[in-house]
Amino acid sequence: MNLGYQGGNSSAVPNKPVRVIAVDDHPLTRRGVAEELRDDARLEVLGAFPSFGAVPLPLRTPSQVQVAVIDLAVRHETRGVESVALVAGWGIPSVVYTMHGSAIIRDEALKAGALGFVSKSAAGGELVTAVLEAAAGRTYEAGVEYLPGGEELTDLERRVLHEIPSGATSKEIAERVGLAGGTVDNVISSIITKLNLKGKKRSALASWAVEHGLGPSES
Repeated sequence: MNLGYQGGNSSAVPNKPVRVIAVDDHPLTRRGVAEELRDDARLEVLGAFPSFGAVPLPLRTPSQVQVAVIDLAVRHETRGVESVALVAGWGIPSVVYTMHGSAIIRDEALKAGALGFVSKSAAGGELVTAVLEAAAGRTYEAGVEYLPGGEELTDLERRVLHEIPSGATSKEIAERVGLAGGTVDNVISSIITKLNLKGKKRSALASWAVEHGLGPSES
């Protein structure tokens, strides 16, 4: 699915190949991403790295790199959309390529500055398309999984969800988000229902949040 597509043609051949880097701490995934991108003549892969710290300084500038394909969580460096914010700080558009295809995570990534979001379960070719769209300044998504019943989380539910992995009590979360303790419990119950989590327990919600790279917001 294309978000904000303005009539461009990603099948067209750019005047020059789009310069791309990839960052993923899983060796097999990193190798596979690099091979998929290199197989397309419209792209030039300048490197595939196991961490953001491993990216050479010259490749951390938009004058050298046009798009970065990144995983959401890179071990010992970033969690969740922190990866997006880090690359945005370099001034480079990013395409998130992740196993966490939830629409909730998609929204978080785009809000943090990503232009593309592709689940690793998406069909072949979608990653290349997302990179080309990002290079053209357009947003693109593929393989996104929506909540059961099509329901979306409210802004309040998202704020509470971010606090769950910290292990905070309802009272502590209430203080952080400006609610009464009982209201927080109701919000948590609503989130669990929307996510259709088995067991309907808070521990299941905490596990879901951690698995999807969510954590307390910086604000």
